[in-house]
Amino acid sequence: MEKNQSKKLSLIMLACCLLPIILLVALPAIGITNKSGRFPVLLLYFISHIGIMMFMMRGGGHKSCHGEHDKESQ
Repeated sequence: MEKNQSKKLSLIMLACCLLPIILLVALPAIGITNKSGRFPVLLLYFISHIGIMMFMMRGGGHKSCHGEHDKESQ
């Protein structure tokens, strides 16, 4: 993976992980303390991680991160 792609992936992962956590922490500060207010944030958390996986599969061309090692062992 190129350095630029790696940096882009790191930023996307950081955003998708930190944004829902920050929202969960901020909910009581903005007055949302019930469980129904937390559900959309948790849903966002899981959907963003599915998005990360799809992005990684699309960007990597469905290659194994151990591609060279797998070829040597066969």
